[in-house]
Amino acid sequence: MSIRSTCEKGFTVYLAEQHKKSMDKSLGRGLLVGGVGAGLVYGIDQLMNWETPWYYIGAIFALLTAASLGNGIMTTNSQDLEHKEAFDAVCKKYAEDGE
Repeated sequence: MSIRSTCEKGFTVYLAEQHKKSMDKSLGRGLLVGGVGAGLVYGIDQLMNWETPWYYIGAIFALLTAASLGNGIMTTNSQDLEHKEAFDAVCKKYAEDGE
């Protein structure tokens, strides 16, 4: 997507795209952390021979992923002012060209 088309669509569309990127990043981080955490618990379980039920390990994965996603949801609006300033700085040039 070009910068000009982003500016023409407006700030709300740009902000929605930035929020989507932020949420995708949070989900990816959550899946990674959940996978590593569940893998570590599984490895320790096998090493120590604890015989932990499989759904405990699945629950660890789900909880860590949900915690990261929840953090992303709670903080998604924290950078809106920076996004607005960046959008205005870049799109001001295109607005001046159009006048």
